[in-house]
Amino acid sequence: MKKLVFKENLKEKIEPIKQEIIEDALKGRFLKKEFRDRNSEIRTLHEDYLYSLFEKECRKNLNNFNLKHRPKSLWCLVTDKHDDNPNYPWHNHINTSTINGVLYLETIPKHGIKFKYDNKITYKEVKPYDLLIFPNFLDHVPIISKLKRRISLNFELNCVEKSEEIFGI
Repeated sequence: MKKLVFKENLKEKIEPIKQEIIEDALKGRFLKKEFRDRNSEIRTLHEDYLYSLFEKECRKNLNNFNLKHRPKSLWCLVTDKHDDNPNYPWHNHINTSTINGVLYLETIPKHGIKFKYDNKITYKEVKPYDLLIFPNFLDHVPIISKLKRRISLNFELNCVEKSEEIFGI
């Protein structure tokens, strides 16, 4: 079986703008109109830059693909003492994307992400600046904590090709 999850660390490219992105993420966190399944839409001057980094890493790690359209939004998950329910559901992005990615800005040791494929569960430990790239159909769940803050950004690309072709499955 081909690799389903790719991990790249983007510290050099993200560190200079990390604090500004975090501030933008925290501003939009409690705006109910932008809230979707505990994620909030983030508005940042760095959105185009972040998406260009994501696309570049996808092209480096995956088979060739063609975008249907430019992504329209960037979503953020912030969890901490304000999270009313620390149990996050298993989910996938099959209805919203072809390629999915998560960039971690703030992490907590032993609070990474679990993936489920063919009834097998794997765990990935993540550190700040890690970018995970995976197909839309891959079920996953973040491991969150109410004790410390954890911030991640979600990226989605919609492609002409199916995720199985892009990931070589």
